[in-house]
Amino acid sequence: MDSSQESFVVVSPHHPAHLPAHLARFFPSLNDSTSPPSLHDLAQRVDEQRTRQPDHKLFIDHLVALALPDLDAAHRPSYPHDVASLVARLAAAGPSPVARSSLYYLALAMSGADLARDLAHDLVLPVPFRLATRALFLVDSGQYALALRHLADPRVQADFVPRTLAVLASAPADPKDRAQLVLGYWRLARIRLDDYSSDECKHVLRALCAPERPRGVHEAWQLARTWPVEAERDQLAATILETCFGGASSLTFILTADMH
Repeated sequence: MDSSQESFVVVSPHHPAHLPAHLARFFPSLNDSTSPPSLHDLAQRVDEQRTRQPDHKLFIDHLVALALPDLDAAHRPSYPHDVASLVARLAAAGPSPVARSSLYYLALAMSGADLARDLAHDLVLPVPFRLATRALFLVDSGQYALALRHLADPRVQADFVPRTLAVLASAPADPKDRAQLVLGYWRLARIRLDDYSSDECKHVLRALCAPERPRGVHEAWQLARTWPVEAERDQLAATILETCFGGASSLTFILTADMH
């Protein structure tokens, strides 16, 4: 789902907002004239889920922005308040895998796994995209352990890596869960941290230095020492110290001197 490799179809801001007939059976709770009571409950859950995200957005928000790049924020339908309009616009986006993945996500959220599976077949959505989209849906809905199983599937190409690490490091309520999920994602999905930035490395360092993982500190130091950008190694060392001791200490100079 790398947006740089996709070809998008321009969608007019004036595209009709009704649910397309060929997709209606996959979204039985929606119609052209009413807003079902369940949509109000869904909206509340979505708003609550957004507050737990580091950027106050869900993965579906990012998917839709990629799928409909020609719509500005004023014309882009919001999830879940304008689902029928959103489905219509995504359906008009043609063969874009990101648009089809967004439709699959919406079916998972609105209609359940069975209808979503049928929609994925109807859209001819490849299995890797289904697994990746389901993982994003599970992260958004707070089912982190199950999401990790999908993210670690060898058929899934790692995508949204910086945001996934940031969410796993902050959204789960229990700090122990955060550390376990960050390390699980890093290791099981075989994330190469040096392909990203020191911010992603810091999430892993904090997880390695969690109180319940005393042996992880040695691995954290090894990771910091071998970070490819030498100018950032002191900053990574400070992250380890702050995690272990609650802030920078007078040992900073002594410990970081060994980094060079």
